[in-house]
Amino acid sequence: KKAKTFLTGVLDFLLPSQFAKLKVPKPLVKSMNDPAAIAKISADSGSTVSFDRDLHCFQVQSSKPESVFQATEMLKARLSECEKLVVVVRLDASDLWLLPKIIGKGGETVKELQEESGCKFDISKEELLVAISGESEDAVSTAKASLDKIIEQARKECVFVNIPDSAMSAFIGKGGTNIRQLAEDHDVDIERLRKEPSCIRIQGDEASVEGAHVAVIAWLNDWEASHVGKTVELEEAFIPAILGKQGSTVSTIQRATRCKIDIDRRGLTLTVRGGDESNREEALNKVNEIIDEEKKKILEREAEILENKKKKNVLNESTEAPDSDSNGHSQPEFASRPVGLTIGE
Repeated sequence: KKAKTFLTGVLDFLLPSQFAKLKVPKPLVKSMNDPAAIAKISADSGSTVSFDRDLHCFQVQSSKPESVFQATEMLKARLSECEKLVVVVRLDASDLWLLPKIIGKGGETVKELQEESGCKFDISKEELLVAISGESEDAVSTAKASLDKIIEQARKECVFVNIPDSAMSAFIGKGGTNIRQLAEDHDVDIERLRKEPSCIRIQGDEASVEGAHVAVIAWLNDWEASHVGKTVELEEAFIPAILGKQGSTVSTIQRATRCKIDIDRRGLTLTVRGGDESNREEALNKVNEIIDEEKKKILEREAEILENKKKKNVLNESTEAPDSDSNGHSQPEFASRPVGLTIGE
């Protein structure tokens, strides 16, 4: 699979006008990959169209760019038609916890959904999606509405709150006393996520979770009021560069400016606290310098990729063009006499 992915990437890079690929979600593979329909697209467009089951994508090849374009557009149109009887609900990586709620204990919840709607539910943990397929658009629409209700209720019974790193110790309390007391007061479970140390999860029945959530936000507002900070929005792509290897870069900035930098990965914000106004400005300036440097690197990489594509296109055109003599007439592909052969007059 890795070799195929690499090879198709190379073909797409070397022959951008003669090769194309169209990714197909797993739930749509069966309906999309109809031999008769694909044969018709291939014949009508004059392209070679094939489906790779390992990569879940269609591959289109032709020496004529217009044929590749036509076949790709026809495949997209067919994909749109297939999607009418299949609804795909995609989840964010942060919503992975929803899948067990949708499946239910022993698969009970998803079985009920299928029996009530008459539709099939396919769940992919790898792609973080739920695909609903049925015999009519109305049936699929009804099944989708039922799924939405389950997701909406799950979100009311499980809430995530980001706590700044510099506030986490105070929130938890000595020996966990503060967080335990908060959970007992509202009859909920509150835990700090291992994979996201700056985030807590509140679970319980809807009313209890709502009360606990309000209490946590109130505590957080009081804490932030006594810890002045400056917050800016942040693109996720720049977070690794700001943190540095094992947090070395952000630690260096914090020591140099005597400030604390909190990064909210869910809300995509960066907050600088501590020190005076000039310290916080200095810390933000250092962060902005890192972001500007990363943007510069991205632009350089994009320019390099574009230049390489141009070179490859020129190379392809030169190899495809027939040789011509001084008068512009095409020369034959082979010599009039085989090399090394002498013919007696």
